[in-house]
Amino acid sequence: MINSLTMLSLLKPTVLFVFNWKRLVRLMIFPVSALMAVVVLAAFYPPVYLAETIQLKVEVNFYMLFLVVCVPGLILLSVMLRVQQILFFGEAEETNRLFLPKPDKNLFLYAAMCLKVMFLSFLLAILISFIAISLLQYILPLPERKEMFFFGGIAICFPYLIIRFVLKLPATAAGRSLKWLDAWQMTSRINIMIAMLSALFLIIPVLLLTIFQTMAKNIFSNEQILLFVSNFSVVCSVVLVCILHAAYCGYLFSLVSEKS
Repeated sequence: MINSLTMLSLLKPTVLFVFNWKRLVRLMIFPVSALMAVVVLAAFYPPVYLAETIQLKVEVNFYMLFLVVCVPGLILLSVMLRVQQILFFGEAEETNRLFLPKPDKNLFLYAAMCLKVMFLSFLLAILISFIAISLLQYILPLPERKEMFFFGGIAICFPYLIIRFVLKLPATAAGRSLKWLDAWQMTSRINIMIAMLSALFLIIPVLLLTIFQTMAKNIFSNEQILLFVSNFSVVCSVVLVCILHAAYCGYLFSLVSEKS
């Protein structure tokens, strides 16, 4: 049986894997560079902007909107896929090349599974919130603005359901078929611990980001340089969070699969 101590023991191999500096640099150089390029393009060609007309009108650049939403998502998913592939299948010792995402079948299957998990979680969150509010109306007098409770229920259920189905992603990276019910059962007793560790993986990069930005403010006085450094540190933090989550979920899937 997997308990909290067993899950905490996975932190050591996760940290050792992620902070292998040579591998980490190889994994991060291209994604960080590509995401910074997207940030710079979005600054010059914003996806949403106010039209220069007499009446206030919002214009949308759909090409840039696609670039800003889809391209970073695919880049981050490719990093997560690569991390879990290294965990499951290993990495050749002579591999010293930079990581370059390949738009192959594995990436599209991984991205499709991620969309399925998010869509199903969102759909179930809407359904659960609707049923809960409908039942509460017969028990408690609810205020007039019931939609606040509805959206609040979605905000609570959506991340919880994603956690319950999160092992579908490493299973896809490993080339294994995992049923939705099996993924739900695998996380039945450890979902709270997964949520706490996910929060921890978010806190660590945020702390590093805060320290880095504070140091930058003390060193640079030019606002443009500070803006570039801030964007760069945010992008690095986002990529690092994805790598941490992917590595831990890979180790967790391996452990749960062995126990099952």
